[in-house]
Amino acid sequence: MKRLLKIRFLLLLVFLFSGAFHPLAQDIQTIGQSKPITLRGYMSTGTQYLLDDNPNFQNPNPFGLFLSAGLTVSLFNTVDIPISVTLSNQQLNFNRPNLQLYGLSPTYKWITVHGGYRAYSLSPYIMAGRYVLGGGIELRPGKFHILVFYGNLLQDFNFTWFNERQSENRIEQYRRRTLGGSIGIGQGRSRFEIQFLRSIDDTFSPDQLFMDSIGLYPGANFAVGLVGSMALGKHVRVGGNLASSAVNYNLRAEELSESDRESFWFGFASGLMPINTSVRWTFAYDAYTEFMIKQSTLRLKFQHIDPEYTTFGVQFLPSNLRNYLTEVNTSLLKGKLNINASFGIQTTNTQNQFAGNERRTIVNGFASYSPDPKWNFSGSYNNFNSNGNLSVVEFIDTLSLSNTSESYSASVGHSFGDAEKRHNIAFSGSLNRFVLIQGFNITNESESSSMNGSYNIFMQESGWGIGGNVLFSSFGGGEQNTVTRYGLGSNISKRFGKRINFSFGPSFNLNFTGGVRDGFVTSIRGGFNYQVYKNNNLFFNINYINRQTQLLGDFNQLRVALNYSTSF
Repeated sequence: MKRLLKIRFLLLLVFLFSGAFHPLAQDIQTIGQSKPITLRGYMSTGTQYLLDDNPNFQNPNPFGLFLSAGLTVSLFNTVDIPISVTLSNQQLNFNRPNLQLYGLSPTYKWITVHGGYRAYSLSPYIMAGRYVLGGGIELRPGKFHILVFYGNLLQDFNFTWFNERQSENRIEQYRRRTLGGSIGIGQGRSRFEIQFLRSIDDTFSPDQLFMDSIGLYPGANFAVGLVGSMALGKHVRVGGNLASSAVNYNLRAEELSESDRESFWFGFASGLMPINTSVRWTFAYDAYTEFMIKQSTLRLKFQHIDPEYTTFGVQFLPSNLRNYLTEVNTSLLKGKLNINASFGIQTTNTQNQFAGNERRTIVNGFASYSPDPKWNFSGSYNNFNSNGNLSVVEFIDTLSLSNTSESYSASVGHSFGDAEKRHNIAFSGSLNRFVLIQGFNITNESESSSMNGSYNIFMQESGWGIGGNVLFSSFGGGEQNTVTRYGLGSNISKRFGKRINFSFGPSFNLNFTGGVRDGFVTSIRGGFNYQVYKNNNLFFNINYINRQTQLLGDFNQLRVALNYSTSF
């Protein structure tokens, strides 16, 4: 095992230091004659009221308030300073804690400075859009690119999963100090970039006993990767990603033995992050060859992700798999037929950790066909699967979950009429299957399906729109009762002048639970929007649902929202 780690480590060093680095030249130009200050911005504020008598739903404060604002200050049309703020006392849909995000990224020529809450994206194996509270600088002189940032990496964990702490919305977690960045050369189809991410948690937490009780310990992570692509003529491109991640899942775990600490790799790695018995070192990589001819692209791709591969910069990433994929993106028949598809072979359990491997054909495809402006056909199929590691307590004990999903969908739409009266007819259907596997056991299994048919007519001169739909839906599976509904719905809309739009839509559904007739479900939705004046709009929405079922239980829910937005 040690020999394999050393070989991998040396190979990684060869990749990292084989590139050439060039000095960056500063190019400062005089500011032209422009307006000194230009302001652009927006603001949206509103309130929401939620009343729900479902006994499983707890919401002590039914009123929600929010304010979202953004301002971009442009100096001489050269330096842009964007500032954004979002404030809310709660999010009623998810009962999440207060949200306060603010940040700015002023830019001058090829220099950008980041401050506050900023989302950074490196390779998909290292960091993908996670927020960091701190600062950074980004330089893009010509074909060169340098990014460095430092701050506290935001963590998102829902503590209401644990019954004993359901009354609390937020528990302060360990502060995750993070340094990351990249350096690269090239642009467009040919580029090369080295990336890194280093995160270390503070070992102090105001509620350490509770954090330990749910298996959340202070950790550390160092990840490094290469991203590259190269054009071979006008029609061919090759490229790939290589990433390695070392994760310390518990900074308080036992130290390594004396012999392990004397090794070369320990001496080097300990300078990058704390090393002990809870450290895991894993790899992820892919490579592709891409062929581009007119409106079509063909990509041959290989992807490998080690078991337990993760980084602190990625919220969720599939692992323990190897994919051989063919990806097709094409537009045919003068743009009338569009196809996006990926298909190939996927192998899981790549390092034989379990009793056997799973090898299957994977497909993810979408196609649409519009022979003329009046008709549209579309369909899709997907059976990709993904794995996720929720937590690791010991080096040899991992909680590994995987989910396998399969979905089908199809739709057809037809429109006809003239400029005064426009008719639309549409039919759609979908089928989704979901299986959650923990170890060798299926812990959850569900299936949902739906079919919908609708007809709508809109009259341009009077501003009226009238329509209706029929609906079938079914969901359930596993230990759950299958719930099936058959329903009718209608929608009415009216435009008053050029500033006011009104809509109203009731529906009625018969409910069957486990094949037994079980009451009904009714709903009403409506609202209007009013353009107060240019770039200023007032929105009002109301949604009401009433479920009268014996097996599922009765409940009522009323949601009312009022929102005002402006931009300049």
